[in-house]
Amino acid sequence: MRWLKSVLTWATRTRLDSELVLRENPIRHYTPKKEENVKRPVATTDRYEALMKVADRVFMEIRWHGKREKRLSYFGELLTLAYHTGKRISAICQLRYEDLRLKEGPFGSIRWPGDTDKEGKEWNAPLNAEARKAIDAIMADRPGVGQGCLFPSPMKPTKPVSRHLAKDWLLRAEDLASLDHLPQGGWHSYRRAWATMRKHLPDVDVAQAGGWKTVETLKLAYQHTDEATLINVVMGGKELREAK
Repeated sequence: MRWLKSVLTWATRTRLDSELVLRENPIRHYTPKKEENVKRPVATTDRYEALMKVADRVFMEIRWHGKREKRLSYFGELLTLAYHTGKRISAICQLRYEDLRLKEGPFGSIRWPGDTDKEGKEWNAPLNAEARKAIDAIMADRPGVGQGCLFPSPMKPTKPVSRHLAKDWLLRAEDLASLDHLPQGGWHSYRRAWATMRKHLPDVDVAQAGGWKTVETLKLAYQHTDEATLINVVMGGKELREAK
């Protein structure tokens, strides 16, 4: 409703052939209700480790060049990159070999192109050791260059795997690991986990590395409270003394 209200407001201020697109916003006085209990689940390290244990049991069917072949899916690679880069699964799925900058930084880096970013912004972020291991494994298994897809679609190798298929693999892995599905969780719960695990680091750097335009969005929608940090807050208070 907030989106609809903003669209209608835009229409009352925009002219087409000298006429306003819309003379009046019919819901200008409407105030959308705020959801007090928004579900934004965060994946834990335990969950990540449990899924990685079954990653080699999630298969896909390749249909290339008129042939069908059963192969190990990209699930383990996608999960590793999601957990260790904090990026959206759609951006990870659309990575190309030309986006890799493996000589930059201690473990290399990735140029996340603007055409796969939700905000349309290009980001360059370094990799950690675990993410680099995943990239090296990909390069060893299916080397490529240029605009080739790091994760080619099982149906058409010139196209990237879809986020919908990646979600199907995630659900399949959760079943194999006997894990309950997180309500409204999915892949985004790993982006929240990445942000939450870095609450102790400077906000501006976390936002830059993870691909958030503003620190406000990072803190409001992605970083969550956790028990260990709450205990540290309760136990870590300092005394306030009168000045002498």
